[in-house]
Amino acid sequence: MRRPDSVTTTIGLAVVVAMLLGITLERVVVAALPYFGVERRQELPKVEERFLLQLPGRVAALLDILDGTPVADRPAVLQRTASSGPPSPARCARTESGRPRRARC
Repeated sequence: MRRPDSVTTTIGLAVVVAMLLGITLERVVVAALPYFGVERRQELPKVEERFLLQLPGRVAALLDILDGTPVADRPAVLQRTASSGPPSPARCARTESGRPRRARC
């Protein structure tokens, strides 16, 4: 049986030490998070909150579209955009394959 050389031994020791540090420090970090005011588990934003977070980007995209649209056609673009409204949970539902639907969420 061949003896491992120094590089292999060093890498192996580094991996073992990193794993041990990760396991022990995880407990310390989890215990210290409430002290700093950070929740242990953070909830995902609701559909309405996601919509509000995406609103500046949506407005910028609409302005880009309007800039490229002739002045006579702009009311039709605005009418179509206003009729879509904020996304509902049903619009953001996933299909049977697990992929999100094509509707913007």
